[in-house]
Order: sequence, then C-alpha cells, then structure tokens
Amino acid sequence: MENDFNYGMKVSLNNELGVVIKDELDKSNFCGVIRWDTAIENDTEDWRGQFGTFIRISIY
Repeated sequence: MENDFNYGMKVSLNNELGVVIKDELDKSNFCGVIRWDTAIENDTEDWRGQFGTFIRISIY
C-alpha cells in the first residue's frame, strides 16, 4: 500500500477514476493533483498533502 500520491498513480473515488498528474506548482515529492476521467474537459482536484484523508474516504 502506498503512503503518498505518486505521479501517474491511478485513483478511484465515488465510482470515478482518475490519475495523479504533474502540476507546474508541484515541488519535488509533493504531488496530488488528480485529473478525473469525466466528460468535463479539465476536471482536476487538488489533493496535495491530503493522502490520508483521500484513502479514508475512498474506502467507504
């Protein structure tokens, strides 16, 4: 099990799929912007620094 977001990591939340992307503001080893696979052209969410919270809500 991972303990932090990694670039290219596939994620799932509320039956939506996404991938962690590199954002121009990301510092090394601090990523967490997720691009969701939806019909919206640029559907992203910033989860940087919130990996533990993401894991807790994604398992329910």
